[in-house]
Amino acid sequence: MNPTPSKPLSAFQNPRPRAVDVERAVTQWILTGELSAGQKLTEQEVAECLGVSRGPVREALRALAKAGLLQIEPNRGAFVRKVDLNEAIEIHDVYSALEELVARSAARSISGAQVEELKALVESMDAAAEAEDLDRYYAFNLGFHQRLVEGSGNQRLLSIYSRLLNEPHLRRFGLMQRGQMQRSNHEHRQILEKITAGDAEGAAEAMQRHTSERRCRMLASSDKCFLLSLPKLSLKDRALRRGKFNILLGVLQLLSLF
Repeated sequence: MNPTPSKPLSAFQNPRPRAVDVERAVTQWILTGELSAGQKLTEQEVAECLGVSRGPVREALRALAKAGLLQIEPNRGAFVRKVDLNEAIEIHDVYSALEELVARSAARSISGAQVEELKALVESMDAAAEAEDLDRYYAFNLGFHQRLVEGSGNQRLLSIYSRLLNEPHLRRFGLMQRGQMQRSNHEHRQILEKITAGDAEGAAEAMQRHTSERRCRMLASSDKCFLLSLPKLSLKDRALRRGKFNILLGVLQLLSLF
């Protein structure tokens, strides 16, 4: 394994169980791309890399499998989970419905300090895009969307969003080049402008445009074989799918009230 922390977890003075520390370390390796989809992890390698015993590692790997980041195969071990295009699109559509609700809610309740933090993240993404640094842009992008959820002021929505958040990182939605990063961040500015103005519906519409573009990038960057495997939908089927999406959005909105 390539990932190596600056010091073993046993050196940290932390009251949390070591298994939690291991879980967070491995999650970080996956989300930053240090561990790739399909890569195998062994208890011994992770334990040696982090300076802990195999017990906490075993517990952490099981937790990550339950969270959907790893897949444990009997007699073979743990692997970073792969997500095919069809599953990625399903995840993306649920994720996007949440983000529309996030934008609408944030426009009604975000604080001035949170707006300034979002502005700083947008500026950081501009710098990362100019430097063609996708890894930095990706990290700032995650921060921007996470801060939006926090700005919604809705703890139930934050909980639902956080549980789903790990899924898209198994396949970095719509990986971008320089020009695409700049366009994406222009969309972030539009979202933030609507939120700052307190325009809830305008913010939701700006977010919908942003997630639609992201979906298009997913399809454009996918292997041709994946594209050919997607079913051709009739107008009736498209209407039914849109109806299901609207029902899902309604359910998410109701959940956010509790």
